[in-house]
Amino acid sequence: MKYKVRRAKYEVRKKACLFAFFVLRTSLFVLCILSLPTHLFAQAFKVPPGFEVVEFADSKLANDIHVMTIDPKGRIVVAGRGYIRILVDDDGDGKADRAIDLANAPKDGAMGLLWEGETLYVMGDGGLRRFKVPNDKADGPSELIRAMKTGGEHSSHAIRRGPDGWLYVLCGNNAGIDKSYAELPTSPIKDPTAGCVLRFPPTREGAAP
Repeated sequence: MKYKVRRAKYEVRKKACLFAFFVLRTSLFVLCILSLPTHLFAQAFKVPPGFEVVEFADSKLANDIHVMTIDPKGRIVVAGRGYIRILVDDDGDGKADRAIDLANAPKDGAMGLLWEGETLYVMGDGGLRRFKVPNDKADGPSELIRAMKTGGEHSSHAIRRGPDGWLYVLCGNNAGIDKSYAELPTSPIKDPTAGCVLRFPPTREGAAP
């Protein structure tokens, strides 16, 4: 019995050491890449013939970006902790010249964005949210559509509109999606475990894993 306990502890320590080594190695690689000058940074990536890697916006315009999307005008929209910004290329040279602050949220950083018309769906601050954006600025605080866990790598993430008109949300195994989310009788999964795709009908009345 003591041998089994010692063996189990050894295996736990072994896995922890391997994980720590992996994180350290990956971090050092990322730091080395990010420390390169801009012209060398682009050369560090291999792309197919006819393509090139260029810097569209630096950390002065938007730092620690979590996610991005495209607005109805074709502009790049990015988000991180405490901000959502529109990156504007005024002279058309393929590089952002300025950023428009759309909202000072979500605090935990958006993990999903979907812009439709004057509506911007955002995954963050504890759920699926909706901003009204009439003129490049959020028209007040966001509206919470459905509460779910956010802010983690395995929580709630991407938002997409399906060809059937339903809204689809990608949820990781830490998103906390359980049988209480199977609100519609047509839901094919009544008691989801781990990760799943959550969908909302166009009326947003109810949800179905």
